[in-house]
Amino acid sequence: MLERVRRFLGDRHTWPLIGLLPMTVFAVGLMVVFARQQGRETESEMRRHLEVLTRGVERRLGGQIALLNAMASLPWIQADDFAPLKSYLESLRPTYPAWRNVVVTDLERQIFNLNLYPEVSHVRERATIDKVVRTRAPVVGSVTDGIVSIRAPVALSGEIRRTIVVALHVSAIGQIFEAPDLPPGWSAIVVDARHDLIARTGAPRPYVAGHIRASTADDSVPKGGVRRLAIEGEDLLIASTEIVPSGWTVALLAPNRIVYSGGIRIDHLLYGAAALAALASLTLLWLLSRSAHRRTEELQVALQRLAESEQRFRDGIDSMGEGFLMFDAEDRLVVWNRRYVEMMPRIEQVIRTGMTASELVDAAIRLTRPDLSAEEHRRFLDTRLAARARLEGSAYTTADGRRIELVDRRASAGGIVSILHDATTAHQWAARLAQSEIRFRDFAETASDWFWETGPDHRYTFIASRRSPATSDPGFAIGKTRIEIARAIIGSVPEALIELERRMDRHEVFHDFEYARPHVDSGEMTIFEASGKPVFGDDGAFLGYRGTGRDVTDRKRQERELARALAAEQEVNAEQRRFIAIVSHEFRTPLTIIDGASQRILARLGQVEPDILKRFDRIRGSVARMTELIDRTLSSARLDTGGIELNVATFDVVALVRDVSERQRQATPDFTIAIDCRGPSEMIEADPRLIDQILTNLLSNAVKYSGTSRRIDLGVGGDDETVEISVGDHGLGIPADEIPKLFTRFFRARTATGLPGTGIGLNLCRELVQLHGGSISAESVVGSGSIFRTRIPRRRPQTEPRAA
Repeated sequence: MLERVRRFLGDRHTWPLIGLLPMTVFAVGLMVVFARQQGRETESEMRRHLEVLTRGVERRLGGQIALLNAMASLPWIQADDFAPLKSYLESLRPTYPAWRNVVVTDLERQIFNLNLYPEVSHVRERATIDKVVRTRAPVVGSVTDGIVSIRAPVALSGEIRRTIVVALHVSAIGQIFEAPDLPPGWSAIVVDARHDLIARTGAPRPYVAGHIRASTADDSVPKGGVRRLAIEGEDLLIASTEIVPSGWTVALLAPNRIVYSGGIRIDHLLYGAAALAALASLTLLWLLSRSAHRRTEELQVALQRLAESEQRFRDGIDSMGEGFLMFDAEDRLVVWNRRYVEMMPRIEQVIRTGMTASELVDAAIRLTRPDLSAEEHRRFLDTRLAARARLEGSAYTTADGRRIELVDRRASAGGIVSILHDATTAHQWAARLAQSEIRFRDFAETASDWFWETGPDHRYTFIASRRSPATSDPGFAIGKTRIEIARAIIGSVPEALIELERRMDRHEVFHDFEYARPHVDSGEMTIFEASGKPVFGDDGAFLGYRGTGRDVTDRKRQERELARALAAEQEVNAEQRRFIAIVSHEFRTPLTIIDGASQRILARLGQVEPDILKRFDRIRGSVARMTELIDRTLSSARLDTGGIELNVATFDVVALVRDVSERQRQATPDFTIAIDCRGPSEMIEADPRLIDQILTNLLSNAVKYSGTSRRIDLGVGGDDETVEISVGDHGLGIPADEIPKLFTRFFRARTATGLPGTGIGLNLCRELVQLHGGSISAESVVGSGSIFRTRIPRRRPQTEPRAA
């Protein structure tokens, strides 16, 4: 082989070439080393840019995650006190306008929803909840319709039992890429856990989810490593890393320029052979300096991350709604938040890092309680420091009336964390509640009834009264049941109390339950009424009874006396009715004899003088009036005893009206009765005898109170359902204020003074009309006359309005 090369080139170049061959191999190897070094530099630069990009994305998410972690440690969430949490979130809402919702869930269901935008839930992500419980760290979900959810764990007794999730618009993360200074042709991409594109910057190039998914899912390439990737014919390098809490991926794409170019000449290798040793030395020095530079860069990155982490921590505690103080193991102040400065006016003038807890508490007392004396100040300081050393927590009231509560906790790395809560509002509400309870007890103590409460075993737990149901001492009944009280007083248990206990065992509501027993102080038999209802807890457990009681002994005595008086009155009324019936009978008999004798005398006399005939007519008229008065009295008495029965028949009311008016003309021939009927007949189902009596009473009244007028108007009308009969006169009239009293028994108007009458007639008319299911009314003007309208149904009602 060498012989052939020598023949082809000649002796001049053969041996130099053979001598330079090792140098050429070395030079080629050196170029390979340079190429590989260039590749490593490219990979290092990609990793560096990728770290910067990743820190930018983490910083955008970190503020929200830090805030969420701070919220997850709030005692409100751990104590199920969501009212302060809602107020706190509402106060943060102007600061975080991109929030769409805040939700607290246990591992299975939702237990709190702020409902900022009810159409956004982001709470039922089973995989996300499992990942939070598994990693004990916040997890950022995918972006859907511009909304991203961040879920953080809530630890209870060291165990993850709940999560808190905030749904916010992706704009809350701001510009994800902070204008990175990428080399020409490079581009950066952020995708969520579903490999959906979130953001892209740098050189425009197609984004293919499948390529990114394949690249990031390749376990052979470490996270943050660089590998080659071909996308639509373009040879690219890709470096990617996953933001662990979120499942998001940051990918960096760069052209693959690690290639070996041709055109290297042999004489260049010959001329450069002399410089190979120096080049090797320079290369070694360059590699060493490059390594030192890379280590310096890594140290700077670590310091920057530490500063960013501290800033995130400070941002998180500054966003808390409570005062926050952290002391190191030597009890020196390390950090505090803005809320503490707001709660302690002028504390910003003295607070500083490194001051001891004793110095800080002393300064805080001087600023918030300048009214304390030196001795009171010292006792206050000693009490606060002692409680802090025992981690018991404490509370105090500032000079301006604010209530501050402190909670001290031991930090895991040593030292103490103090949390201050402004409990002024809660304290005020507690005071109002106590005052309300005092007012209730005052009302209860002055009420005529007493209030009582029992536990689930029916033993009295509370009695508020001026006097107890058992004794004048309310404390006597506390802790006892009604049965035990009865045994203590009378030695036995009334059956009524046993029945009441059975009803209470069945958890029934009872009203005005009556029982009696002797009073322990007076020994008198006392009657009580009790009302009560069962009380149940939120879980449905029976808690006891609440109710009222009253002493009804006096009322029962009055009822018995009233019953006796009523019975006596009824007996007197019965005797009165019997007397009226006997007297009426005794009156009717001589009146009948007088009327009959008058008729016989008149018949025997034959033709008599007009004057004598007029006197006979007066005798018969007086007899008729007396008979009518007796009939009214008897009818009124029978109404009181239910002795009037309806004998219903179908008849023509117009014919009845004409018949009654004709009888009245015969009795009072000097009166004119004008009848106005709508038709020749009006059929009605009623008792004709009682309707006759109603019309007779109304016509006789019209005649009696007509005064100088001698005209009576009688009308019959109505509609398909009702017949209306009107009787009107043109006489004295009735005052307007007395019309409502007209139908009261024995009432007579002022205009009837001097005229005979008993006040029974109109009352009897109303009762008889109502017996038919009808109504009667009056209209009158003093000096112009009156009109009475009677309305009676045409058909007998299905159910009679009044029992006979």
